[in-house]
Amino acid sequence: MASQKEIDERLRSVVEGVEDFFVKPFFVRDFARNSRRITARLLQQKMEKMGAGGATIKGSLSELSIIDWMQSLEQGRKSCTLILRSGKEECRLHFTEGQVTHATCGSLVGDKAVFRALTWLDGEWQLGFSKTSTEADDHDVNPRPYVGGSASAR
Repeated sequence: MASQKEIDERLRSVVEGVEDFFVKPFFVRDFARNSRRITARLLQQKMEKMGAGGATIKGSLSELSIIDWMQSLEQGRKSCTLILRSGKEECRLHFTEGQVTHATCGSLVGDKAVFRALTWLDGEWQLGFSKTSTEADDHDVNPRPYVGGSASAR
């Protein structure tokens, strides 16, 4: 949307169904933040469509990182299993309502398994909405240390 100073014009855009717009001039920081928010919302909508029938989504960690997935699953409050493979290693992160409730990575369980997976920069991921774990790592998985970069502080 071009720079418009009249409030009526901006309000009319919202009323007519425009959900997101950028007012010029804008700061690059604000543009990047809003772009990430819009991308996360679109990804969440895509996940909801694909996950409705218990579908599986696959991809590469170079395209979408583990932290990006964790943030999207938390925002969407999704229940699913994120399976990660790097070389011969495999990690499984089980989510309930957007929170990691159980995690395994080889012989590692809980937080140690999650932190191991967070170090992977390349590999494959698979997201299964029909796969969930009945197990819970009550004392091994801290529900929110991973999102927003706080995982690196541990």
